[in-house]
Amino acid sequence: MKARLGLVLGALACFGIARGLASRPGLAEIFIRPGAEISSLLSRLLSPLPFAVVEAVLVLWIGRRLFTLGRGFADVVRRRRRFRNAAASAALVTLRDAAILAIWFYVAWGFGYARPPLETRLGWPETPPDAATLDAIADLASSLVDESNERYVALHGGTDAGEPTARGDDGATDRSLEEAWLVAGRALGLPGNATGPRGRVKPLLASPLLRRLGLSGVYCPFTAEATVNAEVPAVSYPQVVAHEKSHQRGIHPEDEANFLGWFVAECSRDPLVRYSASVFAQRQLLFALLRADPDRARDLIARRHPGVQRDVNALRAYWTAAEGPAADAARRMNDAYLRTNRVEGGIESYGRSVQLMLRWAASHDGSLRLPADDSGAATRSD
Repeated sequence: MKARLGLVLGALACFGIARGLASRPGLAEIFIRPGAEISSLLSRLLSPLPFAVVEAVLVLWIGRRLFTLGRGFADVVRRRRRFRNAAASAALVTLRDAAILAIWFYVAWGFGYARPPLETRLGWPETPPDAATLDAIADLASSLVDESNERYVALHGGTDAGEPTARGDDGATDRSLEEAWLVAGRALGLPGNATGPRGRVKPLLASPLLRRLGLSGVYCPFTAEATVNAEVPAVSYPQVVAHEKSHQRGIHPEDEANFLGWFVAECSRDPLVRYSASVFAQRQLLFALLRADPDRARDLIARRHPGVQRDVNALRAYWTAAEGPAADAARRMNDAYLRTNRVEGGIESYGRSVQLMLRWAASHDGSLRLPADDSGAATRSD
């Protein structure tokens, strides 16, 4: 009983520290350093395993809990235990497990939500007054439509392959993005511990369930594994991998993971990865433009090559078919999780990556095209 009480108090202490760090974000780096080192090591140790360890652990835990509950129920039926005793025992075990998970969550991951914003950590100057204007969004969206068209032709040799773009080799995609982190780190001035190697992304056996929940990927801080929905269409898959690899490197807010996922994918040598990056970025900007100037947004959409539009349609159809109560419930849970961890706007924070793109472009001649680095890596449009 004392051990369980100690775990509960430890979980409450972690929650209190996380709340306190929200007003002292500069201290967050001190608290996250040990967990970040452990997570980095754990992700590499588990990488060679051909399955997501988190799935195996979850199945074993559920099995163990069901077995324990079944045994307790049988004891009650046989009058070996009172119902109240069995229920109290099950509640205490559940409370213990929840406390352990809470402590590990905060130590390995949760304290990082209190870090200063990415732009502050990278020392970006304040956004110029005209950087977030509608014209700036439209200009960037226009360039990205053209860039996506160019990259589609480079992949397929024409403007329409007649079918959605096929997935490349998942292992090659992962390796390409790991290499790209080094290039991106130099371009952005990221610390070395953020650009170092991490374990490969793991496809989940429960991918059909993730689709029903409207999820393309999940980072599991308990095993330091970046996991993905293996069914995600090819036009989106590399960007999803890049996004989850950002989380794996201690990037917590979704807008920052979106921005860095795009940036790193842009730095890749793989043509499919760069195509995925440009389609993702144009859709982010076009969505923002649609809400403010629908006619201009539709004019830009009409300029897409037929093959690019086919890929976007396939992606939209994939997620539309999964809409339902499960996806709605998952969105509400994700929103509650983000708000609990002081992420302003909850799930709406995903779209704020547009502001980070605008800030980057404002300080780079109004363009999202990246210059080539000294090593000759493909960090420009092509």
